[in-house]
Amino acid sequence: MASGRLAKAALQMLSNVRFATTHANRSIHRAAQGGNMVRMVYKPAYDDRPRTYLVEPYSYRGDKFYAFHPKHGQIHSFTKSRIISAEPMKKEFEPQWEVEL
Repeated sequence: MASGRLAKAALQMLSNVRFATTHANRSIHRAAQGGNMVRMVYKPAYDDRPRTYLVEPYSYRGDKFYAFHPKHGQIHSFTKSRIISAEPMKKEFEPQWEVEL
């Protein structure tokens, strides 16, 4: 009986992760199509604390999301399954490269 509850809880958690990832993907696409920056909450593999990034969205390649981080002046890759949330911002950006989203 306990293993059934555990399996059900694991499936619910997986479902929540898929929903968050799908919602974040839609938000990223919407921002990219409008030429807007994205505020993203992300859980790095090296840290237990989520971090917030303001980025210019550019592309997906496999399980990675690529975005330019203006504060650091470079492209960053983010693992899609580690994106907790993403929100299009009103702030627009001038693409430096082709936006593939």
